[in-house]
Amino acid sequence: MVLTIGDIAQSGRLLNQIGKTQDSLDRVQIQLSTGAKAEVYSEISGNANRLLLVENAFVRTQQFNRNIQGVQLRTEMMDSTLTQMVDLATEFKSLLLSATSAENYNEFDVDGQAQDLLERFSNLLNVEADGKYLFAGTATTTQPSVVPSPLTAPSNAGTSPAFTPEDPSLFTPADPEWQDFYGFYQGNNGTLSVRIAEDQVINYGITANEQPFVDLMYSLRLAATFNDGSDPGSELARLNSALDSVTTAVDGIIDRQSRLGQQMRTVDMERIRNEDTIGRFSDLIGEIEATNIPEAATQLSQFQTQLEASYLVTTRLRQASIINFLN
Repeated sequence: MVLTIGDIAQSGRLLNQIGKTQDSLDRVQIQLSTGAKAEVYSEISGNANRLLLVENAFVRTQQFNRNIQGVQLRTEMMDSTLTQMVDLATEFKSLLLSATSAENYNEFDVDGQAQDLLERFSNLLNVEADGKYLFAGTATTTQPSVVPSPLTAPSNAGTSPAFTPEDPSLFTPADPEWQDFYGFYQGNNGTLSVRIAEDQVINYGITANEQPFVDLMYSLRLAATFNDGSDPGSELARLNSALDSVTTAVDGIIDRQSRLGQQMRTVDMERIRNEDTIGRFSDLIGEIEATNIPEAATQLSQFQTQLEASYLVTTRLRQASIINFLN
């Protein structure tokens, strides 16, 4: 028998079709076994760009929530520290109320207790989270509070503070009034900020040179040095001045804690929104990438049928060729 060009061409086309059907069958079998439509983007060219966009948004939103976790760690530590500060200031205020109401304030060791409270308060201002100081502004590697040593009385001891710390531009670090209030602070006035969503950057935190802390530091310093003998007869006036300052400080710290609480609620609400968004992105990625099991099973059956039919045709062609050859 002599094979014609047409026979060879037909056989080649059939073998080529068998190869394609086998490839399709293998691909569907992989989809069913892995649950994924494709292993590389080129295999889902129709949805590749869409998948890349969704995956990028998914990753970015996850990063926003990691940012939020860092903010929550720091603000929760700040909140706990502010609670301790209020407790300390309240304890100090109670001490001053008792001393200024007694016949002999020397019975209360006010200066000694104030010195201890001053050290405790400074340590609270120097609290850290992840190796960064929380109350130093953006100077997070700089210890914000340093207690003067030796400790001396403020320059205006004995009088209620006339200087309003809310307007530090009135003075420079060279002025004794500035040193009375701000001399302990080593941080800066920078505000911490972080992106927590595509369209939202939040400023958060509190610095140790804000008025309530300045008032409390001044009050503690005044009480710790009230009996230093530098101005005999002014001891009770100094204690009363310290009492005025600590009363103001307590209210101010509570106000700052309330402000911080609002920041914490804002961040947590965004965290919840981000988690919802991450869930939706995850579902969408799954829809693009995942195998449609019923559809793939149908395709598998179809390809198997096609392949079996192709093999059957090939077998019959070969049998016909052998018979023709023998004849």
